[in-house]
Amino acid sequence: MFTSKGISPDQLGELVKLVVANLSTRSHAEACFMHEHNIGWHIKEFLDERGGFSCDWVESNLVYPAAYKGLLPIEEQVRMVADRFRIDRKPAMKVIAAGLPEVPKWAEGWAALPMQEELKGSHWDTTVDALIWLNGICGNEPGYFSNCGGIEGLVFEKHVRPHFVGEEVGKYKSSYARNRFAWEWKQRVGGRIMIVPVQMGGMRRGQSDRMVRAHCLQRERSEFPLGAFEVACLLAMHPERIPEYAECALEVNAPGDEYATEGYIKTQNCRWHQMATFMRLERGGIPCFGFARGNCRDARNAPFTASKWDVGKVA
Repeated sequence: MFTSKGISPDQLGELVKLVVANLSTRSHAEACFMHEHNIGWHIKEFLDERGGFSCDWVESNLVYPAAYKGLLPIEEQVRMVADRFRIDRKPAMKVIAAGLPEVPKWAEGWAALPMQEELKGSHWDTTVDALIWLNGICGNEPGYFSNCGGIEGLVFEKHVRPHFVGEEVGKYKSSYARNRFAWEWKQRVGGRIMIVPVQMGGMRRGQSDRMVRAHCLQRERSEFPLGAFEVACLLAMHPERIPEYAECALEVNAPGDEYATEGYIKTQNCRWHQMATFMRLERGGIPCFGFARGNCRDARNAPFTASKWDVGKVA
């Protein structure tokens, strides 16, 4: 047993054995990455994982970019999403007309999000569409998006997995809050735009993506992480949320989607995930999208999340 007064040589040896045993269960790609680090790093990561990443954060006093003034009115968001994806806005507008309740205390306001699984195309196809929308809003050449991440030579489509995977809830493949709410929305409201309370990273500042994800995946949680598709849509409507290059402000993390170095066909249970990030690589530049390891503790971290709510009260 380990004591609170320190760790003895015997205890350290026991811990190293546990770490080595843990390494033996990793995929080849994970092991190659992990071998680059010393034993102290391995011990810290092992203990973090055993503890559900509950301490994977740092203090942060950073705030949003100076240009960002908050969420647009929900009616305007619904209109923008409907126009972009050519989907019906009437079901969502009917819910708004019935009167939305107060958002939870932690949330910053209401957001309109297209239901990705209800759109045509694969997960990656629809994510690319959202990225192109964002970059077009920011002045990029139509039909393109800027990519600054991912492992060289790998194909995103084969290596990116959406956050709503797992057990089926109706036709929605996930057992946690996001899909329970999506299923209820589909049954009660219909349409392909759902309205949810969101926070744009401020409440989760300084926390690693994997800490946020682990928290949201706990039973009975109403909060859920937003993936690259959803965050790209929010940023297309609120491009000022992305800090200018070298601006000392909270950045943009999308803790929902996972990128595995070997691809999910080969590594179904890969634990070394990378999460989506958005940034500017030069002043006034087009926002770049990529995947960075989600195990970083950084004061600039600002993971985006949303929450389910009782839509039955207004639908």
